[in-house]
Amino acid sequence: MNITQMPSGHWRARIYVGFNKGKSQYVSISGVSKKEVELKAAQIQMDRNRKKYNQINHSTIRMTVGEAIDRYIDNLNGVCSPSTLRRYKADRKKFLASLMPIKLCDLTQEAIQLAVSIDSKRYAPKSIHCAHGLLSSALDIYLPNFRLKTKLPQKIEHEVTVPEHDDIRRLLSQVKGSWLEGAILLAACCGLRRSEICGLKVEDIDRKNNTIHIHRTILKDDSGQWIIREATKTTKSKRRIEVAPFIIEALLAIPRTGDYIIGHVPDTISKEFIKLRYELGLNCRFHDLRHYNASVMLALNIPDKYAMERLGYSTPETLKRVYQHTMNSKRREINGQISKQMSDLFDVSAQKL
Repeated sequence: MNITQMPSGHWRARIYVGFNKGKSQYVSISGVSKKEVELKAAQIQMDRNRKKYNQINHSTIRMTVGEAIDRYIDNLNGVCSPSTLRRYKADRKKFLASLMPIKLCDLTQEAIQLAVSIDSKRYAPKSIHCAHGLLSSALDIYLPNFRLKTKLPQKIEHEVTVPEHDDIRRLLSQVKGSWLEGAILLAACCGLRRSEICGLKVEDIDRKNNTIHIHRTILKDDSGQWIIREATKTTKSKRRIEVAPFIIEALLAIPRTGDYIIGHVPDTISKEFIKLRYELGLNCRFHDLRHYNASVMLALNIPDKYAMERLGYSTPETLKRVYQHTMNSKRREINGQISKQMSDLFDVSAQKL
């Protein structure tokens, strides 16, 4: 909207109302004062918004909450990854069950709060937040004037266990020469995700330049079936990284029957790793090996930009969350340095006294 004063002293506003036949359409209004024009313009905008809402309202108001969420998920086909769609569909079936048969025209904040409170007694806060987020996204489209004011359970921050250098050595020593050794090397030394590890083929390894090309994943589709996807989690996850020569040699030495380096699906990696960690008395998940890789780069003062490139992070926020969980040995080293500095300062102060 553009408001200007005319030579006569009156004020005029031009309001954009759409695009038709290749041209922008405007409505022009005038008044004796700028405030009068602003009020008229605001009324026109409110009328346009009301008409737009009524158009949406007439076509969707009789839908149930469940139908709205189903339609929202269906519209994400081709935009979200199969695993994300599968998680959304699972959340739709599992959470906020009492809301699903309610029609959008009958939905109230009280009903939403009650459904959240019931599920909060059974499920983890993180799961409730995800389910409520799915509901919110659907309502933004099909009931845009509905304002959510739900009180959600407080999230529980779980401590991330980052393996030590000796832990990685023990793990590798226990499975030397096996496909699981290759999986651990790719996670701990290269920072790959499970889906990326399983999607790695021999052709993706450049022995001459000691590089690995990550551009393929193996994951479950929305029906729970394992599929090969010629894409990565995000656009930034598609990358080519340089690795130590010993890693290349170890990967190519793994016995295999096909083109894939590992030859197993992600769930198999997790199950075998759980057995291995119990044998060694360790308390870490397979994904924590990726945190180990991030922590090593932190200890080496690698700039965030390069760490993000190697790990395939699309935003620095994810990297910073991982970096908060530094290795215990590095933490002890830093704490020791601080304590020594304090002791030295105290001794100097005592001498001066």
